[in-house]
Amino acid sequence: MSDNITRKQLCSYLINNTLPTSYTQNQYHSLLRVLIHSQLHGYIAYKGLNLDDYPFAFKRHLISIATFSKAQCVQVVRACKRISNDLQELNAPVLLLKGAAYIAAKKANANGRLISDIDILVAKEHLSEVERLLLAKGWVAKELDDFDEKYYREWSHELPPYTHIATGVTLDIHHNLLPGTSGKTIDINSMFATKLATEYGLFVPSDQYLILHSAIHLLLNDDIEKGLRDCLDLHALIEQYSQGNELTSLHAVFEAARCEDEFFVLLMLLTRLFGVHETKYANAILNSRNTRKFVSIVNDLEQAVFPASPYISDSSNTVARFKVYLRGHLSKMPLTLLIKHLAFKAYRTLVKKLLGEYFFKKENKQP
Repeated sequence: MSDNITRKQLCSYLINNTLPTSYTQNQYHSLLRVLIHSQLHGYIAYKGLNLDDYPFAFKRHLISIATFSKAQCVQVVRACKRISNDLQELNAPVLLLKGAAYIAAKKANANGRLISDIDILVAKEHLSEVERLLLAKGWVAKELDDFDEKYYREWSHELPPYTHIATGVTLDIHHNLLPGTSGKTIDINSMFATKLATEYGLFVPSDQYLILHSAIHLLLNDDIEKGLRDCLDLHALIEQYSQGNELTSLHAVFEAARCEDEFFVLLMLLTRLFGVHETKYANAILNSRNTRKFVSIVNDLEQAVFPASPYISDSSNTVARFKVYLRGHLSKMPLTLLIKHLAFKAYRTLVKKLLGEYFFKKENKQP
């Protein structure tokens, strides 16, 4: 019997509140490695398992990551309070996104959810004021060369990351959920109109927009390294949302954003991964007349969301990940702009290898 685990086994462990108690030491080692790679070990640590049923090393790591996750939640709360205080002069709402929003809103997927930075959303017309206030409060922007600075300022839907010099917290400042070149239409005004308050002075999007943003991050992204974690987020968010709502209202939000195809791809993907066969999901999928055209996309995603780990016995996903990478780039910009962008990035990479990493740094340029 192989010491590796399969994708099917991993999904079963994630969706059910169980883990095998009869694995060998090597199998537990493989399982732990995959969970860490996927950043899902914190999630497993909160499943209410009887840890005495598991080997000491495995149990010790789950206890450790649970302790770390609790400490990180405290740090996130403190960071949210700091951001709220630092931006209190801003006469406009500030929305938390992604992991920080899940924690602040106490969503079903918040327990054990590990995050590396805090994402916020502000209206585009307030960006200069936000930057001014942050710089005055000890935040510094990531230093970029001219090309990357231009990319963020002209093409991207977010600013270069900011870091607080005292706490080390990284802050990503969004003014939209997708670049303007994507062809999608995200109604930011509706997001602000349906915002929900938190106890920390900031706001979070409504459940529909939390799900929409998480889906966009998964399905329209070239980097899917943490894709399985995003899928589990989405499963938990949709399950919690659908307890009191029909999926037709969620579908309407996706449709208004020109993300109707992504809505059906998402439901098909979650059904494939976690065996979700609820009537709500099935009916929603059947309502799409174009289900066939989504099959190849779902096939690629089903493989690509798993980490490229030697501890998964069926993780041969190089081709699928490359196709997702290309599809993610194409979702952000037209083909001609993409070719120009990738060609210039390749040129810069070659120059850096030949002439050094700092060749394009601003301070190294001659006046």
